[in-house]
Amino acid sequence: MIRNFFKLLNFIKVNKIKMKVKIFDNVFDSDLTQEIWTSLMRPKWSLTGGSAQINGRFWHMDNLEEESFYYTRLFKIICEKLLKEKVSSFEINRCYANGQTANQSGSAHSDDDRPNTFTLLYYPNPEWHWSWNGALFFLDHIGMNPPPATEVFKTISYKPNRAIFFPSNICHYAEAPSSRYDGLRVSLAWKLTKLV
Repeated sequence: MIRNFFKLLNFIKVNKIKMKVKIFDNVFDSDLTQEIWTSLMRPKWSLTGGSAQINGRFWHMDNLEEESFYYTRLFKIICEKLLKEKVSSFEINRCYANGQTANQSGSAHSDDDRPNTFTLLYYPNPEWHWSWNGALFFLDHIGMNPPPATEVFKTISYKPNRAIFFPSNICHYAEAPSSRYDGLRVSLAWKLTKLV
């Protein structure tokens, strides 16, 4: 009885959050998308993303929140154009890029369980074909360590110049690109706190 009650509470909580996953296409103009891609192709990548114990490592470019291009210029557009908020409405906790090659799937995780925390992911690859996989999966679980019966409630295809905004406590993971793709599937992440 108690177990069913907690399942119902989790179901209600997850369904409220499902409505908060937002997708934005054509985020930046073509010149800026090229500038983003050029910035992400510099030799700053390290094999430090993910977890060696869980699903293995993937490529990572850290500390982008220290660069005004990401912290000021891009984030201003994101706030004003997509989120319809002032930049001062958010604190950027981190900004970094993840890079995955074939067989480098992410593991199911939540980004932050604190209240008022959000993640904005941006897909900067200049081209992508649906057969290359690389989708983002959202699970019907809040927090880390989803139980085996957890299900995927939303799948978002990787698409160039697309952004996804969601509460950071939703469990999610990124699918690896297929072996047909010989490049790097890149996602750019802003980890945010909404200031009240």
